[in-house]
Amino acid sequence: MNLKGVISEFVMGSIYYESILFIADTVATKRYEEMAFWEFTVFICRITFEYYENKSDGVYSKEPMYLKLDHMLPVWLAPIFATADFSYGEEFKYDEKQRKKREKAARKAAGLESDDDDDYDSEDETTEEE
Repeated sequence: MNLKGVISEFVMGSIYYESILFIADTVATKRYEEMAFWEFTVFICRITFEYYENKSDGVYSKEPMYLKLDHMLPVWLAPIFATADFSYGEEFKYDEKQRKKREKAARKAAGLESDDDDDYDSEDETTEEE
């Protein structure tokens, strides 16, 4: 996984050591080289947070953490050639807005949409006439 350019090695190292909750005896054991599963979970969450905080000037900073982890999970599993068994399948709100803008520009370029059309989606709003 290549996070260079997004997260510096210094920040990644400090996140690693902050994630290790307790180092009992570093002389007798190599505990400082190992993580318990809860420490690894904290590490993954902190790296994911930093990644999305620094990526694209923080446009993903308001997205929920479960969604950030869901999108980063394939990146975390790639080195061991594993795939996720479950995914929420949701898109970031920012990515959804950008996709809608691209689709609108493509429709406009194809001549299917005029300048005075608004962003009204008939699927989003229902009207009941009785």
